[in-house]
Amino acid sequence: MDGGPAECELVVLARRFAALTRGVIAAGCLVLGLIVVPGPPFGAAVWAMLALLAWNIGYTARQFHASSPRLVACDVALLSLAALGQQWMVPGPASADGTGWVLAVVTITVMTVQWHTGTWTGAAAMVLLVGAYVAGAWLAVGVTETHRLTLVFWALWAGMLSRGCHRLLLSAGRRSDALLAEREQQRRAQAVTAARRADERDQQALLHDTVAATLLMVGLGTVPGPRCWLAEQASRFQERADGLPGERRRLVLGEVQERERRRRLLWGASRATWPTCCPQRSAAARYRYGTNRRPGWSCRRR
Repeated sequence: MDGGPAECELVVLARRFAALTRGVIAAGCLVLGLIVVPGPPFGAAVWAMLALLAWNIGYTARQFHASSPRLVACDVALLSLAALGQQWMVPGPASADGTGWVLAVVTITVMTVQWHTGTWTGAAAMVLLVGAYVAGAWLAVGVTETHRLTLVFWALWAGMLSRGCHRLLLSAGRRSDALLAEREQQRRAQAVTAARRADERDQQALLHDTVAATLLMVGLGTVPGPRCWLAEQASRFQERADGLPGERRRLVLGEVQERERRRRLLWGASRATWPTCCPQRSAAARYRYGTNRRPGWSCRRR
């Protein structure tokens, strides 16, 4: 069955309800029809109605579990034969005024067959059943009473109404599937966005730690003597650190520099005046132009 999950579930439930409704109503009509079977031939009519009742039970059980187009075609054919032979199974006055059990079974079948077939197949089954009933009633009551058979045409309106309800249900199922798909797409997009932001935070934290370690190494003089490559790398890191969120840069780098400054009190009073946040003059610049650099030193490799 084509369609989304909501549409398929609605169609299955509707078909089960249609099959069960048709089975119960048809079985009740057949049981009541056995009481008013005209004669003769009484025995053949009773056996035919009992066979039709047994078929109705099996058909309902089968259609309740899974719809089968072949069974629908067989059911329409059997009911058409029953409608043609109603003169032996329905009293004449009941056939004329539309109070016989055949009309009730034909009407409920015309309505429920719309849920098990397509549009054109359901329309063909509706026309066939109504035509068979009109022909059977004409054979039962004669030409003079045919003007009383107009009640059967209400079955056509009932079939059209049933088809309209079927279309509305399918439309509602498709709309529900579309909404579910849209919500799932939004949820997936939110999950992807959250994962991307988590990766960006991890990358940002790694970059921040690298920048802090490099600037701290330059500021503490870990590498003896001037190194152009280290100064250039520190400058690049300082520029990248300037692009980090301000509060995070000031707090983390400031804490690192303050902690290291306190641990190395031997640096002198000139180091104690450094700010605890990232200064505008980078550590690379201090490394290049700091007071501890001896005159005549250059960043050129010797």
